[in-house]
Amino acid sequence: MKTIAIVVLSSLLLTLGGCSDGSDAERRLAEHSSKRVILALYHRLAFQAEQFQTSADHFCQSHSQPAFNDLQLRWRNLMGAWLETEVIQFGPIIEENLLWQFQFWPDKKNLVQRKVEEQLQRDTRTDIRDTSVVIQGLSALEYLLFEPSVNTAEQLREHPERCQLLRDIAQHVHDNANLLKSAWKPGNDGWHEQFMSLPDQQQEAGIPNPVSTLMVNGLHTMLERAYKKVVLPLGKTDNGNPYLAESWRSRNSLENIAANIRGARRFYDGADGFGLNDLVKASPNGNVLTIEVHQVFNQVERSLAQVPQPLSIAVTNPEFRPAVQALADDLKSLRDLFGNKIPNALGIVLSFNANDGD
Repeated sequence: MKTIAIVVLSSLLLTLGGCSDGSDAERRLAEHSSKRVILALYHRLAFQAEQFQTSADHFCQSHSQPAFNDLQLRWRNLMGAWLETEVIQFGPIIEENLLWQFQFWPDKKNLVQRKVEEQLQRDTRTDIRDTSVVIQGLSALEYLLFEPSVNTAEQLREHPERCQLLRDIAQHVHDNANLLKSAWKPGNDGWHEQFMSLPDQQQEAGIPNPVSTLMVNGLHTMLERAYKKVVLPLGKTDNGNPYLAESWRSRNSLENIAANIRGARRFYDGADGFGLNDLVKASPNGNVLTIEVHQVFNQVERSLAQVPQPLSIAVTNPEFRPAVQALADDLKSLRDLFGNKIPNALGIVLSFNANDGD
C-alpha cells in the first residue's frame, strides 16, 4: 500500500504546492494531527459503529420498543461520529473509495428508497458488498429506521428481510469503520507512518507544506459540503426543497451540520494541541486572522442554535427562512476563510475538490 499511497499524495501535492517552507512545523503538525485528531476520530467512529451493530442485533432478536428507541439513538450517535470525520479528505477513506459507502447524499432522485426497496424484493440474499453504494451505509439505515410514511419499527418486526438488511448494512459500516481505524493505526508502515513521513519526502521532491496543504484542503472541501447542506434545501423560493436536506427522514439535519463543525474545529485546533491554528498564528498578521477564524466558528454555532428544528420544516416556513439564510451566510464565510485567507497566510494552494461543479 505504501507505494500507492505516496504516489496518490504526491500527485495531489504537486498540484497544491505552495511557496514557503516550514518542515519542522509540518513534522510537528503531522505527528500531533495523526495521533490526537485523525486516529481519535476514527476510533470514535469504529466504537459508535460497533455500538450500533450490537443494538441492531439486539432489536432484531427482541423486537421491543425500547430496543428500537435505542437503535434510533445509536444511529444518531453513529451519524455524528461519521460527520466529524468528514473533514479527513485523504488517506484510506479516499484510497478505498469509502465516502459513498458510508453515506449517500445529496439524494436528488430518492435513490435511497428505490434501491433499498429493490434490494428487499430480491428472492435471494445478496452480499451487501455486491450491492449499490446507495444502500451500503448510513443513508439506507436512516430509511429503514426513520422513513416517515410507515411505522418503521413495525415494518422491521413484521418483515424479517428488512431486519436482515439492517443487520447486513450495520456489519458493513462497522467493517469499514474498523478498516479506517486499522489503516491509520501506528505500526506496519501504515497511513500514520506515511502521513508522518510526508514533510521529508515532499521536501526532497521540492514540495513545501504538504501536511498543512492536505488538511486545509480537507477543511475547505468539507465546509463547502456543509454549506450545501443548507443552501440545497433552502432553495431559491419560499417553498424550499425540504427533501434535499441531509437526513430529513430522521430530522437530524442541523445536528449533522453541528457534527461537521465540531470535527472542523478539532481538525483546525489540533484538539487543544499543536494544530493548523498555530501555523496561522505564526503567519504575518496571524493573530488577527486567528481571532477572525474563531469568531466565525462561534458565529456558525450561534446561527445553528437559532434555526428552529427541523431544517426540512424551517426552509418551508417564511418566518424561519431568514434564520436558515443567516446560517448559510455564516457557513459561506467560514468556507471562504479556508478557501482564501488561510491558504494565503500559509502559502498553499487548494486543489479542486469533489464538490466542484455540483
